[in-house]
Amino acid sequence: MNDFKHLLKQYPEYITKEQFRIIAHISKQTARFLLTCGLIPCQHSGKKTRCYKIKLTDVIDYLESREQCPALYSPSNYPLFKEVTTGRRLAVNPEEYPLLREYLLTTLADYPDAMFPEDVARYTGFQSASVRSWANNGKLKYIPFPPMIIVPKEYLLDFLASKDGLNRRSRTVVFNDLINGFLVWKLKHRK
Repeated sequence: MNDFKHLLKQYPEYITKEQFRIIAHISKQTARFLLTCGLIPCQHSGKKTRCYKIKLTDVIDYLESREQCPALYSPSNYPLFKEVTTGRRLAVNPEEYPLLREYLLTTLADYPDAMFPEDVARYTGFQSASVRSWANNGKLKYIPFPPMIIVPKEYLLDFLASKDGLNRRSRTVVFNDLINGFLVWKLKHRK
């Protein structure tokens, strides 16, 4: 087993995604996957570039853990999509919807209990017009508050953890990251 403590002398306390990629000998895409799914704890500044701030000790923990259990950190174990006869769909089975709902509830902690379409759009990555369309089509329950609509968290969770919520024709990067985060969470919390 390698000793990675020498990295503490070579790098500062916090490093960037690029430095992490070089240290771990992985691709940019794999580095982004590990960070966005929460397999490597990091701070996200919200900027478009150079947005990750990663603690070096977390990287060392990752490297040591990867040596012991490489399959846990392989992107091939987190398929975002499965092939089905009707096309591509998200890799969440109907019997996992309650688990998905539980996970999404934890990710909604920073959002208000009653959300406007703009809040839902920020959370899912979809446009607020899409959120209104889901509501107008009867797929997403809401409370009318003319001229706006209000979506309680419970209604949003019911929608996202359902066939209607998961089988969107187009998916955003934010929504895909939510589902990948669920797949990681499920793997870490399975009994």
